[in-house]
Amino acid sequence: MEFLAFLFYTGLWYEIFPKENQFQEGGKCVNATYTINLDGIVSVLNQAISALGVYENIEGYAVVKNPAVSATLEVTFGSNQIGSYDIISTHYKEYSIVYSCTDIPNTNLKIEFACILDRRKILPLATINKCNEFLANLGVSAFNLSTTLRNC
Repeated sequence: MEFLAFLFYTGLWYEIFPKENQFQEGGKCVNATYTINLDGIVSVLNQAISALGVYENIEGYAVVKNPAVSATLEVTFGSNQIGSYDIISTHYKEYSIVYSCTDIPNTNLKIEFACILDRRKILPLATINKCNEFLANLGVSAFNLSTTLRNC
């Protein structure tokens, strides 16, 4: 996906199927809110309830890495947590598929992350199947995706 209409992408998204990452590990009710600031930078607020039942959040911002490919973002949380956030498919009012691959400096290692987001807390089975097929075509197995608890 090359072009992203940010105005339609902003707002609240619920995480439906993630591949684990540090912020959400063991958490439930994971969601993200995206807001466009006047300077064009996108504010990001990630929220979750931890495995211990504690509300957690982290704030950051996103900028377009390449203006020719507006769906490819660089997201920064704090001073040293920088990663890619590529919106590889979206139906702005329903679902979004996000993929990230970040190299770990001075190693041959990388951190991969994929998830399906939705505007609602429940995604229709037909949409889940469509998203899983899309990810499978990219080599991301649906078997590796776990469901985020949403009884919030």
